Amino acid sequence: MVGPGEPAEFGQEIIQRRYRLATALTDFSGRNILEFGCGSSAEGVEHIEIDKLIHEPARMMVMAHLYVVTEADFVFLIHHTGLTWGNLSAYLTKLENAGYVALEKSFVGKKPRTKLRLTARGRSAFKLYRDRLQQILSDIPD
Repeated sequence: MVGPGEPAEFGQEIIQRRYRLATALTDFSGRNILEFGCGSSAEGVEHIEIDKLIHEPARMMVMAHLYVVTEADFVFLIHHTGLTWGNLSAYLTKLENAGYVALEKSFVGKKPRTKLRLTARGRSAFKLYRDRLQQILSDIPD
């Protein structure tokens, strides 16, 4: 419904945004990619895909920390994310298997040290994830 004095195109844009948001909130099919939008079922509405591997909150936090630094060690991520050793290790394994994170294990004296960095693939995947998430959030009306 278009309000008084608003052009019809404005009303259609609001309808498309609300439909896209409603679909985003309900379309969790369990595939590797979360799909936001309505695809071809409504003309003019863009279909946006989000990387589900990065979208999990703890993995997103790890990726965000690694995105802004050249490299970090395991202890740095423990302190800055609040994750346990075991949880962080499990999340890093998933990110490493996807080719998003590279691990380098070494010893400093007799103490083990694990350095982490985003790979080129991980850096581009996180940038795409961030851009698409910003696009989805910018479509939400105030």
